[in-house]
Amino acid sequence: MSKHDHIIKWQRPARPTRMIKELYRLMLLEIDLREMKYLIEAPGRKSGPFVVVTTMLEHQSDDAVSYQDIADLFGFRWNVELDIRSIKTFMNLHFDR
Repeated sequence: MSKHDHIIKWQRPARPTRMIKELYRLMLLEIDLREMKYLIEAPGRKSGPFVVVTTMLEHQSDDAVSYQDIADLFGFRWNVELDIRSIKTFMNLHFDR
């Protein structure tokens, strides 16, 4: 692991007022997460740096998800988000919040 791919500890935040107390008590006090930071340097793509946080902690075993795999998956997801936004705009399905 490196400073661009490392494990962090996430602390349970204070209970949101709309969350049921019983559900909040079931949440772990702390969980380990994998935090990755990477740059995209492709023409026509949104440039970073991007930070991705995942529960896929394995990085050195045979069935591990590599740093590059996660970066690629995030890129695919980004393209899907853009496609959905285009479809919603074309079909006049965008809603004001």
